[in-house]
Amino acid sequence: MTLPLADQERLAAIEGRRRDYAFPPQLVVENTSYCNLRCVHCCHKEMVRPRRHMERGLGNKIVEEVGRESPECELWPAFYGETLILGRNRELWSRLDYAASTPTARSWIAGTTWRRSWPRRSAALS
Repeated sequence: MTLPLADQERLAAIEGRRRDYAFPPQLVVENTSYCNLRCVHCCHKEMVRPRRHMERGLGNKIVEEVGRESPECELWPAFYGETLILGRNRELWSRLDYAASTPTARSWIAGTTWRRSWPRRSAALS
């Protein structure tokens, strides 16, 4: 398949703005592969690998390395699972508190339930 010349030119312009980084500007970390949502657009229900939470030690190691190597990196604590599942027993908040105690990640981003829930969590901590 051959792209029209206009599309080729747009792609070349995009590629011309690409930069190489010594460390990724964003890093997606799957803290859990569990999800209790049933989003119509998601194929999580078809996942065949085991569902589990990331071991806390590995998560801490990642946070520490990001803080040491690239504190401006955006750390995304979600991928194929619902991060808020870790909210039980304060595990999620404990992980966030640990990350906040290191020179790490200027932002944490996750799914929509995260964005709706975090302000209530922040208010409850104040």
